[in-house]
Amino acid sequence: MVLMGFGDEVLGALGAPLKSLVNGQSVGDNYRELRDGYRGMIDARTEDAPVTTALTQLATSAPMIAMNPLGKAAGAVKAMVPGLKGAQSATQVAGVGQRTAQAAASGFGYGTVQGVGDSTSGDFGDVLKDGVANGATSAAFGAAGMPVLSAMGAVGGNVAQRISKTSAYEAAKLKVAEALSRDARGTTFQTGQSNPINQVSARLGKLGDEATVADAGGQNTRQLLDTLATLPGRTKDAAEQLIHSRQAGRAGRLITAAEDGLSTQGQRLSPHIDQWITQRERDAAPLYNQLRKTTVNPSAQLQSIVASADELGAVGLGREMAAARQMPFTLDIRPGASRNGLTNMPNSNGWTMNDLDHVKQGLDQKIAKQWDATEGKLTPLGLAYQDLKNKFVKELDTATTDPKSGVSLYKSARDAFAGPSALVDAAQLGRGALSKDGATIKNMVGDLSTSEQQAFRLGAYESLRNKLGREAGQTEILKMWKEPATREKLAAVFGDELRFRSFASNVAKESRLKGLESVGRGSQTAARQFGAGDLDVGALTQAGGAMAAAKTGNFMGALAAAKDGWSRVATPQPVRDEMGSLLLSKGLLASDNVSGLAEAMNKLNQRNSSNAQRLGASGSLIGSQLAEPLEIRGLLK
Repeated sequence: MVLMGFGDEVLGALGAPLKSLVNGQSVGDNYRELRDGYRGMIDARTEDAPVTTALTQLATSAPMIAMNPLGKAAGAVKAMVPGLKGAQSATQVAGVGQRTAQAAASGFGYGTVQGVGDSTSGDFGDVLKDGVANGATSAAFGAAGMPVLSAMGAVGGNVAQRISKTSAYEAAKLKVAEALSRDARGTTFQTGQSNPINQVSARLGKLGDEATVADAGGQNTRQLLDTLATLPGRTKDAAEQLIHSRQAGRAGRLITAAEDGLSTQGQRLSPHIDQWITQRERDAAPLYNQLRKTTVNPSAQLQSIVASADELGAVGLGREMAAARQMPFTLDIRPGASRNGLTNMPNSNGWTMNDLDHVKQGLDQKIAKQWDATEGKLTPLGLAYQDLKNKFVKELDTATTDPKSGVSLYKSARDAFAGPSALVDAAQLGRGALSKDGATIKNMVGDLSTSEQQAFRLGAYESLRNKLGREAGQTEILKMWKEPATREKLAAVFGDELRFRSFASNVAKESRLKGLESVGRGSQTAARQFGAGDLDVGALTQAGGAMAAAKTGNFMGALAAAKDGWSRVATPQPVRDEMGSLLLSKGLLASDNVSGLAEAMNKLNQRNSSNAQRLGASGSLIGSQLAEPLEIRGLLK
């Protein structure tokens, strides 16, 4: 095997020139004599002790099998050819089928070379036929041996994983890596052009510190964790603790996302409401006290407006408010006095601004009743009331303007009161915004000043905070990706597109984290069945039977025992515990674990590939050195 069947040719080529110097015959005759003599000696020894000869040749071929020259040559070719270079980077754990194909290919290569070397035909075409025939036989032996070898290795590894923590950890890494590879997304990662573990690493970084390796995977990874949480072991309790912690912290994470998106900077609404009311009283009270002592001589336009307000009932509403406040009201109604029923219109004493301001407040009450909540705007009648009020306020501003300073007392008092009041009103609008649709919210916010918009966001934050503090509210917000109405409403509340995207991104992360809460919550019957199976110690007996059969050369018996044992101890608890620990790791530990998975996959596939090629080389030896002498003895006939 060391000379790949070319030993007779090598002996003849080396010895013929020396022998010709001695006997004087031609080099060609001496070459054929030495070659045929060597072949006869090998054939005789093989006929006398076929099995011993084959085993001896197998032992002497061990260095060649270990060096694996053809496999290394094939790897060098792949490295030089651009189209094959990417294939060397392992992107998923190679299965038994892939390794079987490698063993068959290696067996065919070694067997073909061996067959050409062993051929005694003088015709070049026949030599090639002998090589191909031996290559096919060797490929069959290599392919047939891989499942047996894999099963024996699996059973042996299974036992080692129960004893060695290192073996358990390495096995766990490969199983987790395989699940993550199955969840690869995009053609680049699915076709192996880029390692899918890199995709997992990037996704883990985007999901934040709360995310685990399982969160960064897909359905296959989540199903793997669910299985581990169902089986007996530490993962069951660890997963439950993670779920409990995640559920308890969800409200806080979502509220923080809302606070950041609305830029409330940790402020709450209630203290601001108190502050605005205090400010309003402090700034507006002195001006309104002065205003109550002020009288004006009404112009014809002002008289006409007050008369219209009286017909609408605004004067009566103003009188009621003044009475409730225990304040005087001189614009009393006298039956039959005039068209509008006003007793002192006009008189030498003028009209008090206290009365006129109450009439203005009466118009405010009429306008408020004409607000269409469905449309988010005033009705046509409300718009008419609003127009009359605007004219009324303009006349009052003019009537109270100081000719020297040009400053209107009524406007100054109204501004001092309206500033804080507008903020209170804007905050209350924000507080009720989530009960309205997106278009209505946009209309409400459209005319607000910058400070009023900030007050609106404070109110909206309180409403959103209250909603996110309840599980039902969290569910509603987390589903906004599939509910356009909710998304449109929230986008209007946040106003700025960048702020809304920031919030939506955090909600999407939380929605992905929520998906892990179903693990380990499946059928209790399945958990009981797995628990009962965990108490069965017959698996180790099966493993021992497989090893014993392999030692005696009973490959079919080893395969049967290994298959039965593997089905019962496919993943022992130490491996399951390590897998669960990997999948549930978070933060920097999760990043380190993911980084180690790609390297582990590459090393495993390289080792498996080399072993498959060496198995193919062994298969070629069995095919060429063992099959022929057995046929001679009639053992295969």
